[in-house]
Amino acid sequence: MDACVQRRADLIRGWQRDGLKPSYVDFVVKAVASALGACPRMNARVDGGQIVLLREVNIGVAVALQEGLVVPVIRAADAMTLKQIAQESSRLVRAARDERLVQMSWPAGRSR
Repeated sequence: MDACVQRRADLIRGWQRDGLKPSYVDFVVKAVASALGACPRMNARVDGGQIVLLREVNIGVAVALQEGLVVPVIRAADAMTLKQIAQESSRLVRAARDERLVQMSWPAGRSR
């Protein structure tokens, strides 16, 4: 974990110009997305007693709101860089807090 803490501190300094601050959740999303991309049989859901393998790696990120919890989805997370994940998660969190999420942002998350 020490390496992650140091890497995040380095990225915060490096991305400061872009106004982007990676969270620890962004690192977890990247790690899970990479793992699911490498082990596609783990990227599945159960539907009517059948295991359905999923082609896309979409990962839900919980956002706490006054009214409760919402889980917008980072789509195709396995194809994103850490910076892209940080940008998308930041955008989704802002949209959730500003009540601007559209339904396409949240229905099919993974990793609960």
